[in-house]
Amino acid sequence: MIRPNQPEKDPDMQPRTLAELADHVGGRVVGDGGRTITAAATLENAGPGQITFLSNAKYASLVNKTRAAAVVVKNEMSSPAALLVVGDPY
Repeated sequence: MIRPNQPEKDPDMQPRTLAELADHVGGRVVGDGGRTITAAATLENAGPGQITFLSNAKYASLVNKTRAAAVVVKNEMSSPAALLVVGDPY
């Protein structure tokens, strides 16, 4: 079980670098494309090695607080995490 405060690897997800994911979805990396992604989680609960996404602007403030390795977004923005910029993050 994945607990919100204890990020774990998703047993069904093969680890991929952010650059590999960007190539797969036709996105663009802003930041470290070499970060290894092992699971996905919400903006609030994501931790190291996890990817999350922002599709609703009302949650944009959470991007600066996330501990995720990467955030999937529509537009480039300030973030402590690397970004995967795509046409539709949802």
